[in-house]
Amino acid sequence: MQTDWYIDQLKRPAYEAPAAPITWERSEYMSGTNDYIQVQPEMKSQIDALYRENPEEAKRMLGDNPYELKNILKYWVRSKDPQMHVIPTDSIIITVNKENVRNSGIRMISDSIPDYVCMKIDKSALHKNHLMMLEMLAQSDWKRPIYYAATVGKDLYLNLSDNFIQEGLAYRVSPFNTNGQFVDADKMYDNIMNKFRYGNISDPSLYLDQTVRGMCLTHRRMFSVLADELIRRGDKERALKVLEKGEKEIPDYAVSYTQNIGGTTEIARAWSQLGKKDKAVKLLTKVVESSKQYLDWYMLYSSNSLSSNAYECSVRLTEMLTAINIMRKEGLPNAEKYMAEAEQYYAALNAKGVNINLGN
Repeated sequence: MQTDWYIDQLKRPAYEAPAAPITWERSEYMSGTNDYIQVQPEMKSQIDALYRENPEEAKRMLGDNPYELKNILKYWVRSKDPQMHVIPTDSIIITVNKENVRNSGIRMISDSIPDYVCMKIDKSALHKNHLMMLEMLAQSDWKRPIYYAATVGKDLYLNLSDNFIQEGLAYRVSPFNTNGQFVDADKMYDNIMNKFRYGNISDPSLYLDQTVRGMCLTHRRMFSVLADELIRRGDKERALKVLEKGEKEIPDYAVSYTQNIGGTTEIARAWSQLGKKDKAVKLLTKVVESSKQYLDWYMLYSSNSLSSNAYECSVRLTEMLTAINIMRKEGLPNAEKYMAEAEQYYAALNAKGVNINLGN
């Protein structure tokens, strides 16, 4: 949403979806206009003083609450006065329309709906894509859901991740404080098991390039997240179906389980917790043996070359230890053997002057 042509498209209906809730005129977001708006929280003291000394005039100028999202957009960001083109706070208030929330179909994780959501701004300026997100949040008024794709960088979250509800490959913005860890298991199950189409990934005659494989790893991680949540809720029957579906749709021969970024260790742990110990051992062994191969290769480097690859060594050793720790916790074979080997790699890397940060 950083470019005018993309915003143009969002403002048009597409297929069965209505236009995105953006009310800005094109002249307000065309290239070179409102490319960014500075955040100036130091102005709060002046605004607060105005509301204390002349509240009626202040409300006429800036609304009942000058820090409420709709008022910031109306009286500041979209003001005709160039001097007002700032965001005068680092804490934006989003008013919650409780009736719209109840009718929106969102998972009600609490009987009590908050009156507002507080959005902390930790940037010195918000760019056009951020401003469009604020506009859609304001105009949707909790009637139409707003989602962030699971692949979007955290920089675009605007510190709303504590209000996310995961429903599949997207996070839904909710009025509830979820600490970013709530999964709507029922909706996610329906999406993954019944609605998503996997494009014949399992067809061995198809070539999957790096970009496609990356997306496949993202999908595979969704299977691990859902299975873990269902196990936590005691729904082992559906958790088993999820793992079997993932194994069928994104098989190892198409997208290798050696890449733990796809949630291999979490999937292995889920298999183990569902009584499928042999499947867990197979996956965890793949991760460990793959890590060993990479580390053996790096150990052939000279000290200087090895130092420049310290991060990659750390990643591989960390993945190896993650798999081993699950082996230990689940009582699976070869855990101690592999742990001894991991300690040897760690010592050998240190001896070559590579200090590995394992995050603990």
